[in-house]
Amino acid sequence: MGTKKNEVGDNGTMTEVRRRPGRPQTRDVERAGDYVGFRAPRQLKAQLTAAAGREGRSLSTEAQFRLQKSFDQEKLLPQLLDLAFGSETAGLLLLLGQTLRRTQLVVDHIRKQDPRDPAPLSWLEHAWAYSQATEAIVEILKRLQPEIEAIEPKPVSDHPHAEYLRDVGKAKATSALASAIDNSRYDDLEPVGDEIRDRLRKPLVRLKEKQICQAASLGAAGSLFVSSSKQASEIHQPGGGEHATSPSAARRSRLRQS
Repeated sequence: MGTKKNEVGDNGTMTEVRRRPGRPQTRDVERAGDYVGFRAPRQLKAQLTAAAGREGRSLSTEAQFRLQKSFDQEKLLPQLLDLAFGSETAGLLLLLGQTLRRTQLVVDHIRKQDPRDPAPLSWLEHAWAYSQATEAIVEILKRLQPEIEAIEPKPVSDHPHAEYLRDVGKAKATSALASAIDNSRYDDLEPVGDEIRDRLRKPLVRLKEKQICQAASLGAAGSLFVSSSKQASEIHQPGGGEHATSPSAARRSRLRQS
């Protein structure tokens, strides 16, 4: 039950007002330093208390400090991606990542409505969910595609490894996947290869069991695709003679020898 108190009304007369139950509000609404109250798990409170003691802060100040840091750290990702991949590639990665995240939120909600759906599967293991992610990525890349005609650069057409250069995207993708599976043969993903393997463990295991590269397993892909570092040195040194070879040229050479 609330308590009663007397207040002076606008007409100067005393009126009885029933006060709402609970602790009276002592802070102004919507001003700097507004009060935020929430329940925290005991372990979290213990961690905050210990941290506050080490830093000489109050519990509320320590909680405020750490909440603010969590928001500040969100800005680190774009900066780190800029350093690692350059501004434009970083922007594209962020765009793709946000689109995939939002796509999967909808996909996961839909999957929960289907009693036949194997809920524990991640979207990388669920064929329909994966297809939606693929469509999202392809749609973005298609819409960002330059509107001018794709003219093959003359250094490509005149290069002794022109066939490889025309298909360099696929070759690099295959080499990267091979590196993700067997880093003893390939170094394309360094220095983040271990992080990629840890996060994509299940799909990489599945990929390793499949037959790829014209019926050759990824375990035998070393005979079809050289490492990216070796490819780069061969491409940038066209006078390398018989040792300067591309994956496609290597395949043709083996066919002639057989």
